[in-house]
Amino acid sequence: MIIFTIGEIFAFPTMNVMIDEIAPDTQKATYLGAAQFRNLGGFLGPIIGGWLLTHYTDALFPIIAILVLCSCLFYRAKKVVH
Repeated sequence: MIIFTIGEIFAFPTMNVMIDEIAPDTQKATYLGAAQFRNLGGFLGPIIGGWLLTHYTDALFPIIAILVLCSCLFYRAKKVVH
């Protein structure tokens, strides 16, 4: 956990700097805004998970299993494209 935390300390501030360096001058705001979508899962995940836990306790694990399987399909499709 300590190594992971140190990695985050170095990685997260440099991501925006790298995006700023590689983005064309006319599209820097678009690139930086799109990069912030990675924070959306950290915000919505606990909200949706808590709602599922409150309302669908019996179906929680099958729903999570289906989501994981779907994400595996998207991951495989991404590997095929690249």
